[in-house]
Amino acid sequence: MELAFPSLLYLFTSLLILLLSLRFIKKKVTHSKYKLPPGPWTLPFIGSLHHLATASLPHHALRDLAGLYGPVMLFRAGEIDIVVITSREAAEEVMKTQDSNLANRPTVAAANVFMYGCTDISFSNGPYWRQLRRICITELLISKRVKSFFSIRQEEINSMLKSWSLVSDKTPVNLSAKTYELSNNIIIPAAFGGMCKHRGLFLEIIAEVVELLSGFNLSDMFPSLSWLDLNTKRRLARLHR
Repeated sequence: MELAFPSLLYLFTSLLILLLSLRFIKKKVTHSKYKLPPGPWTLPFIGSLHHLATASLPHHALRDLAGLYGPVMLFRAGEIDIVVITSREAAEEVMKTQDSNLANRPTVAAANVFMYGCTDISFSNGPYWRQLRRICITELLISKRVKSFFSIRQEEINSMLKSWSLVSDKTPVNLSAKTYELSNNIIIPAAFGGMCKHRGLFLEIIAEVVELLSGFNLSDMFPSLSWLDLNTKRRLARLHR
């Protein structure tokens, strides 16, 4: 009985390594069927992530890698393949000339929950959603509509500048926090037609949603290990409710 737990742990570890190895081999075979752009060499399981440690900032590392592999580069983040575009010409080709052929969006855990399986106006493609996006642009984002909120922007900017003038010269001002507050003070009246009744709770939820959408989630880079990402799933379910 004393050997039961170590034996079970050894068996579990061996099975996990075997499954990951089979997945890696399957991915290599699948990649051989397609003509993919060049990219940095990879390691099992983590892919190309170790290359990000070659610079102080991730985008600096990608810039350096692009100098070696070209403006269209394949970067493997864990189990996910990412095509990195680093030139103006390639970006125009992807986002303008070939935009309809590259209209698919990655399905990340947070977006899958908050945007109902990524079937909202931002992620979905097709005639119906393209028409809704056109309506959104022509009715909400046209110059006339933006100008109609000028008084709100002017009032909030003046209020922010006044609050800064009352601060002592030796007291530091957190520009990031103040800019975030200014944006919310402008967007909320424009979106809801007045001050939101539960503004504090609303902003708290939005901040946590943004954190989950933009932060690292294990299941986004390693879908096969999504069952381990229980804490993120609980947070997503709570915020969605």
